[in-house]
Amino acid sequence: TSAAMPSQGSLFAAKWTPNDRGLAWLEQVPGLNRIIYLSVDGGDRKTLLESSQWYFEPTAWVPDGKALMISQGVPGHLRDLLILTPGQTETRIWVGTPAQEESPTFSNDGRWVAYASDISGRREVYIDAFPSPRGPKRVSSSGAGSLAGAAFVAWRQDDRELYYLGSDGTSMFACDIDLGAGPSAGVPR
Repeated sequence: TSAAMPSQGSLFAAKWTPNDRGLAWLEQVPGLNRIIYLSVDGGDRKTLLESSQWYFEPTAWVPDGKALMISQGVPGHLRDLLILTPGQTETRIWVGTPAQEESPTFSNDGRWVAYASDISGRREVYIDAFPSPRGPKRVSSSGAGSLAGAAFVAWRQDDRELYYLGSDGTSMFACDIDLGAGPSAGVPR
């Protein structure tokens, strides 16, 4: 079956929950941004976050589905990555620097996040622990590119390899990952 997305504005950045039973998206109406959640089994439409001051968008669900990582413009920073827990009104910063952090993707066990940041002066791919970051480990060695304006980063199903788009926007790189005591990354190839 199909149904129209209920909206009072423009829709962006839709993200399915890990179990494919719900969807969160950014809804923009004049002067207001909202992250909306809707269950596929006809549950109520819920506003998870709303602001007339800040732009934010959903970026990735934690694999257990209990929280949503969002990207948000923060004063003095380009974009930070924050955690939004449904049912709570406050977000918490997961990674925040003056640079642009984007395109987070969780390891399949939910303990690590790979993401892109231009903190070095160019877009690179990093890994850090979740839910409490311990300090980023750089994975890419010569920059990272974008697909449709955002970095492309993906984990292999067993979390032992990370894929990302090269800085030329056409080359795909793979990098061996060891998530033992702390993340270590092999040479991108």
